[in-house]
Amino acid sequence: MDGSVKRSWQTGLNACNMTLDQQEGATMKRILCLAALATLVSTVGALATDLTIVIVPSVTMALETDVVTFEIHGVLTGGSEGLALMGFDFDFDGAFTPTPLVAGAGMDNFVKDDGLTNPDGYGGTLSGTTLLQVGGGQNTIGNTIANAPYPIGDPIDLGIGNADVVLATGSFIMGTEDVVINVTNCFANVITADTGGPIYPVEAVGLCSPVPTVVLYDVQTFPYWCEYPGEPNGTCPDSDVNCDGNVNALDIAVVVSGLNWFKPVNDPAQPGDADSPRADVDRSGTVNALDLAPIVSGTCWFMTP
Repeated sequence: MDGSVKRSWQTGLNACNMTLDQQEGATMKRILCLAALATLVSTVGALATDLTIVIVPSVTMALETDVVTFEIHGVLTGGSEGLALMGFDFDFDGAFTPTPLVAGAGMDNFVKDDGLTNPDGYGGTLSGTTLLQVGGGQNTIGNTIANAPYPIGDPIDLGIGNADVVLATGSFIMGTEDVVINVTNCFANVITADTGGPIYPVEAVGLCSPVPTVVLYDVQTFPYWCEYPGEPNGTCPDSDVNCDGNVNALDIAVVVSGLNWFKPVNDPAQPGDADSPRADVDRSGTVNALDLAPIVSGTCWFMTP
């Protein structure tokens, strides 16, 4: 940081303290003032660093009352000294109310008081069907407790996100509906140079890209996938396609056989209907790869009466 920027930083820091000391809510206003001062040491578009965020669930299907956990991962591409700040909204649609997310291992410096977060903390603020502003920022502005109670982390962590990192974790109890979760409105800054502290230059990432929506299926939306001793009418559960009393590779063979694969079921308007309607495990009207999912799911595979 050159001398003129350093002097401007110190002048602004003094102004934050002097003008806010006698005001109500001075602490939060001082924090916002300090965050604004960080732009004095920002650079613009030098590194073209991007952040990709993905959701990794523990399962893809679950029964009602099952606990489903998930991790939200991030990785940077392009050169930088790692994440300075990151945040996103976490959207959900399903019969559950999420609790605030938890910072992943290695993200401690982004969590209040070491880091700077929204008032409700790193895990986000619940608003309807969204957790807003999950995430936080490191103390790249060199704040101390004499100026504001947070962020006060020292030293900061360099290199966060240059390799895959768990940004946050969460869990919910599966209800009676499929659950859709995704990340939206992500943003991030990266550290552009290791100055040795306490103040580090930062810049916004070029792209902050969340991966597509994740759908977690409730097994009970397909009522007879895995039930034994059978459906109420005494027939086999759907996942036991060949009705031999076991869910295994032989059931896969029925689905992918040339007599059934990619064929409609009981559609008189189309020739070449599936030879076995039971191959349409998910009852969608067509035999395809989606019919394999209930067979190989952890709750069905190798199940016996």
